[in-house]
Amino acid sequence: MSNFKLTRRNFMVAGALVGGGLAVGCSFDGNHKDSAALRATTDEGEIALNAWVKVDQDGKVTVAIPRSEMGQGVYTALAMLVAEEMDVYFADVTAEQSPVDDVYANITLIQDSLPFNDGYHKGEDTIGAWAMEKVGRLLGVQVTGGTVNTTGSFIFEVERVGSETMLAQIVQMVSDAQRSRAPIQKLVDAVSAWFVPAVIVIAVISFVLWSTLGPSPAMAYALIASISVLIIACPCALGLATPMSIMVAAGKGAKNGVLIKDAEALEVFGKITTVVVDKTGTLTEGKPKLVEVHSIDGIDQKRMLSLIAAAERSSEHPLASAIVKGAVERGVDQLDVSSFESITGKGITATVDGVQVGIGSPKMMLAMDIDPSPLSSLADDARREGQTAMLVAMGGHLAGMISVADPIKESTPGAIEAMHKLGLRIVMLTGDNETTARAIASKLNIDDVKADVLPQEKAEIVKSYQDQGERIAMAGDGVNDAPALAQADIGIAMGTGSGVAIESAGITLIGGDLRGLVRARKLSTSTMRNIRQNLFFA
Repeated sequence: MSNFKLTRRNFMVAGALVGGGLAVGCSFDGNHKDSAALRATTDEGEIALNAWVKVDQDGKVTVAIPRSEMGQGVYTALAMLVAEEMDVYFADVTAEQSPVDDVYANITLIQDSLPFNDGYHKGEDTIGAWAMEKVGRLLGVQVTGGTVNTTGSFIFEVERVGSETMLAQIVQMVSDAQRSRAPIQKLVDAVSAWFVPAVIVIAVISFVLWSTLGPSPAMAYALIASISVLIIACPCALGLATPMSIMVAAGKGAKNGVLIKDAEALEVFGKITTVVVDKTGTLTEGKPKLVEVHSIDGIDQKRMLSLIAAAERSSEHPLASAIVKGAVERGVDQLDVSSFESITGKGITATVDGVQVGIGSPKMMLAMDIDPSPLSSLADDARREGQTAMLVAMGGHLAGMISVADPIKESTPGAIEAMHKLGLRIVMLTGDNETTARAIASKLNIDDVKADVLPQEKAEIVKSYQDQGERIAMAGDGVNDAPALAQADIGIAMGTGSGVAIESAGITLIGGDLRGLVRARKLSTSTMRNIRQNLFFA
């Protein structure tokens, strides 16, 4: 049942009691029109009417994202673009003038490099309080629909339209959250089912007792007593406590870059004791760079890097693209790959230009019957710097090492500190080497580290914490994080991550900023406190 329908139903519960009081009050003899009972019923009728109007108004005001037909894709957020029309380039590179309001899909820059405000103009009924700083965008990167171009002109490619765009998904997610029901609503429903009959019975008993045992005029006192019971027992707060709080919380969360999938996620997050976070793309920027290339035994470094780049082009590992990009920047030759194999948790092997190449961990080298010890010290030094070190074999012999670094997000240290102040325990879960993982954990003051974890093991580790009595929130951004996100008491996805991760999560941080977890925690706590206060006073 949606919160709107639930609110309407609960209003009818209140209306039954208030209406009963009004009816009885209005049945007074004309000599009693100025009585306290009639004044009370009139005032309560006005209160009830105001409450209904407020429900309707809040249902509109608290929706943080403009609503419109998805098929048309016309969003208020785009109205803040200055230009009225722009050239839209299609796949065949033909251009067509189109109204700005109609350009609402997620886009990819295919020309130039411009500063973008990757959010929406800060203001009422728009998204954007969380990301008003300028963000540089480069050729080929994705830009969310509704992003404001702050200078210059550009050509972009439309990739998704209508309900498939990120903006449309945000609208849908907030809408679904505002219609969802928190687990605590079950208690409210149980109470409401018996509330009206119980109050009516008590009102009748009050009338009978006062009319038979009360002082003169007994009938007047009996009416006042029964009306008072009906009015005082009106469950205004009971009916509005949960739906209104959830609607407001979902709207406020969206305005602050926190998308809440449903009311259950909002309630559960306040009970979390431990936050488990993936490293790459969650704690770090998810934009690794090749920082070091080292060869041994006189092997030509550029030749080795060209073989590595050719092998990595066939890999789907997140670090592969960084290695290839770094190699291209260093001007290496492009070579052909005749065979390729990826070994989960260890590395890759490939035949490049007739040479057998192996890239990966010491375990990978041992699996190839190669001794990794000559480079162990150098690799450990890189790992202590928080870099990911990979050993390289060529033609069955150890050839060198490369290292890749993924910078920590600027917002991460502050987010970790704030979560500690809220009493949360932080655990880092990563497939990286133990030394690298602990180096990063030490910089961030993370409580515990689980390293060398295979993708299929992440959900098992989350479950092991749950078996110890912990309430777990899992934050991640990749496809391999999806099972762990689903296993956790609540999953938290980075808006910059994969669609599978977002689908598996109960909360999504649009900008991928972990400070959103702090906002979500405070929002959950304050919302549930508000609901309980309303229920108590009701």
